[in-house]
Amino acid sequence: MRLLLLLLWAGLLPGNALFFEGHKDLDLPAGYYASEVLGAPSACACRNRCFVHLLCTAFTVHLPASGEVNCFFSLANVTTGMMKPNASSWTFCKEGCAAPAAPAAVSTTPGPRCTGSFVDLGAIGCYHFHEATMSFASAQSYCQSLNADLATPSSLDPLRQYLLDNSYTGEYWVGLRRPNGWIDGRPDDPSEWDAGEPNDSGPCARLRGSSNFKAADHGCDNSYKVICEQEV
Repeated sequence: MRLLLLLLWAGLLPGNALFFEGHKDLDLPAGYYASEVLGAPSACACRNRCFVHLLCTAFTVHLPASGEVNCFFSLANVTTGMMKPNASSWTFCKEGCAAPAAPAAVSTTPGPRCTGSFVDLGAIGCYHFHEATMSFASAQSYCQSLNADLATPSSLDPLRQYLLDNSYTGEYWVGLRRPNGWIDGRPDDPSEWDAGEPNDSGPCARLRGSSNFKAADHGCDNSYKVICEQEV
């Protein structure tokens, strides 16, 4: 296993052309890690998962004396110290690992950019997931009552990945209408629609869990769950 880690570090394993840089006992900021824990049989399995996980830029491998392989991606594990460097840990990064910079001066800026129940999804913004079902118009009014609007992500893939990674199910209204596209003015992209969609079953669109949260059109009076987006 130590040899395997050395090969990973050196970028000598076959497969994807994107090699990971490896460092022993490196303590990275929490922002490098995706919100996921993976019980894996090998460091290679963790590496492969990191390749396909949109939010994963690093993972830490811990080799306890028992010979098991523990691979960590989770922010929770960072905060509990499970990813902190120890005598048998290696950290691998997609695009180069940077040691933490010297502590910055104390900031006077207010706390997190997402308020209330909104979840920070990085580059695409802050999102609230409402599990009660309602019509499209009611969903938009509900979001506006939170000083937000129906979700209009600049890229749908990170939102879909979050829903999949966190085991969401069902169907969710988002701010997508036909024929005009996203309600913030962004045109819709054919890749955002499920196979066979749109099929002219209505002017409003929801993300459908049964199709990995790709979009499907439907009548606006139907009732679905809601995803709101807060402007940041």
